[in-house]
Amino acid sequence: MRGFASMPKEQQRAIAGLGGKTAHAMGRAHQWTSEEASRARRKGSQHPKKRFLPSASAKRIRSNNYTGMEREYLTPHEVAKQLRVSYRTVLRWIRAGLLEVETIREGKRIRHRIKKTTMAIFGKRTQKVK
Repeated sequence: MRGFASMPKEQQRAIAGLGGKTAHAMGRAHQWTSEEASRARRKGSQHPKKRFLPSASAKRIRSNNYTGMEREYLTPHEVAKQLRVSYRTVLRWIRAGLLEVETIREGKRIRHRIKKTTMAIFGKRTQKVK
């Protein structure tokens, strides 16, 4: 080992402590307000996955983007669940052209929607194969 990792723990702590003190002395360190500190404390105590989940209102807005579509179309996840296969298998079928899809482009994202009628035909076809 070389450098910082090979030093004794006391020496590492001493060097690391100087960095924070120097930044404060130069006026470059962040000065926390009590509001910022309490917000950070609340955010840090949350479960990591729950911390980044959108709020319920954001989910509601997002689900209304395709009004009417949810009645006649299925997502690849829903198709996978119905056919009891993995999501990746459904994507493979889409790329191979086995499943007809409507492709929706949202910026860089590509979303696939499968018609329920297509799904019914495909479901019967796959049952015969099994």
